[in-house]
Amino acid sequence: MIGKCFKALVSVICAFIGVQSAKNLRYDFEHGRATVFAIAGILMTITFLAAIYGLVQVVMMYVQYWG
Repeated sequence: MIGKCFKALVSVICAFIGVQSAKNLRYDFEHGRATVFAIAGILMTITFLAAIYGLVQVVMMYVQYWG
């Protein structure tokens, strides 16, 4: 089960950045579970938004320091 969840997470990461192959897409639709992909997608979205927020906070800290 952990292996399938890890594969789903890797698949979501690849799809998130736009490098998912058609072969992997077919495999995911045939063998994957929708709930695992939905949860992985939500986690990736939260991680992405947190990273953007953190980057903006760091930039704003430097702008205030130099400004």
